Amino acid sequence: MCNRLPSKYYISFVVIFIFFTNKIYSNVSLDKTPVITESKNKNLVGTNNSQISILTVPDCTKLSIPLAGNTNVTLGIDLSWHPVSTATGYRLTVGTISGGYDILNDFNVGFSSSYNLPEYLPKNSTIYVKIIPYNLNGDAISCTEESFKTKESVIIPECTNLRFPLDGATNVPVDTNLSWNPVFNITGYIITLETFTTGTEVLNRIDVGNTNTYIIPADLPENTIIYVIITPYNLDGEGLDCIEETFTTGEEGIHIPPKFFTPNNDSINDYWIVPNPINNVADVFIYDRYGKLLKHIVNLPKGWDGTINGSAMPANDYWYHIIYKNNKELKGHFSLVR
Repeated sequence: MCNRLPSKYYISFVVIFIFFTNKIYSNVSLDKTPVITESKNKNLVGTNNSQISILTVPDCTKLSIPLAGNTNVTLGIDLSWHPVSTATGYRLTVGTISGGYDILNDFNVGFSSSYNLPEYLPKNSTIYVKIIPYNLNGDAISCTEESFKTKESVIIPECTNLRFPLDGATNVPVDTNLSWNPVFNITGYIITLETFTTGTEVLNRIDVGNTNTYIIPADLPENTIIYVIITPYNLDGEGLDCIEETFTTGEEGIHIPPKFFTPNNDSINDYWIVPNPINNVADVFIYDRYGKLLKHIVNLPKGWDGTINGSAMPANDYWYHIIYKNNKELKGHFSLVR
């Protein structure tokens, strides 16, 4: 037969049990169910050095460029927004109607807080943008759509033309570089070089920025027609229907001499000098417009100073005949400017 506990001990046990039960439940919130995870931290004290943390999704963000509600926004605008410290990336939707995605549909731009739209925006249009930050715990919740309006009238740049080599030039050195006439109100230029009108074997729409020259990274093919399109652009758009220009390359080692020189003793272009970087020039002859031989240049590095027998020759066009050591020849003309 079991012995019963004295009633006073039984009552004390019940009181203690109720006290500790209330103590435990008082630290538990019954109206929230937190999502928890266990992470390791060698600086924490406890079983297995574990820490209980609450998982959170990132906050929403807002446009910084352009600001929501802006008007007269340029068509080539790049979108930027305020970074969110807890975000690991952003998804971007852009459309021309509220809730639309005809420009960009839930595109993941990664961790960057800016994005260069691949096409110009339509003019005189309201553009709707939604940016959703995300991290490993999920997407930001209830992010609002923002909007801005693009310009009603736009000013796109005029087209340009080659300055060197000139359109239609022949015997152009294979190691030539390009230059063109500058255009007002531009952000930069896009260059395409091809060896036939249906392909882009050399350069395909390379953005060279706001410069009027371009160093072609490799020699062009010999004896080949090169097709060039230079398209100026600004934030409103690209030049329309810019024409294709051409020039024809010569053979490797043959370089076109200067088109002009100015022998006025200012130490700038005072001599007409035939390029001879690989020492393959044998002879250089200069003629007047009637074909009369005026000068046989013996000192190739010095060139011609614009005089014949000590007398200054008048400003005019002169013709040259260059003979190379492999017996190839190059003929053309240049200008003496005073």
